[in-house]
Amino acid sequence: MPDLPCSVSPIDRYRRAQRRVRRLFAPFTAANCPTCATPCCSKPTWVRPVDLILVEELGFGRPATPAQSPAVRLLDTLAGAQSSDSGEPCDFLGARGCTFPADLRPFGCAAAICEPMRRLLPPAELARLERAVEGLTAAHTELMALLHASVTDD
Repeated sequence: MPDLPCSVSPIDRYRRAQRRVRRLFAPFTAANCPTCATPCCSKPTWVRPVDLILVEELGFGRPATPAQSPAVRLLDTLAGAQSSDSGEPCDFLGARGCTFPADLRPFGCAAAICEPMRRLLPPAELARLERAVEGLTAAHTELMALLHASVTDD
């Protein structure tokens, strides 16, 4: 019997790639992020308007932003007015971590392999993370191209 073509949507591929990256990052982040001297979940953030739009359009609602109302935060994000103060926690970082759904984290955050990871992980584990991030990047590129095409076709 011949192989049937895969009919997974670009958003499903992207979310699967995010879940794979999160599974690989989770042991390191659980052990190292709480005491990191250079946390990446700080301002300026990597959250982009498309990250917020994806979450909302998929029915999750806007991620929690304890510092300001969601409407003000979205307007600031769209205007590019995010704080450049280094060290302040990301506005989407809650008491239990990122307030985005685990498989719809902002692409910049999800794809970041930090310096401590590069320094502390064994080469084979780091290579596995890099391959997973390459897969996430490919899925993100495909999804963004599809979204861009749908906007420019209207």
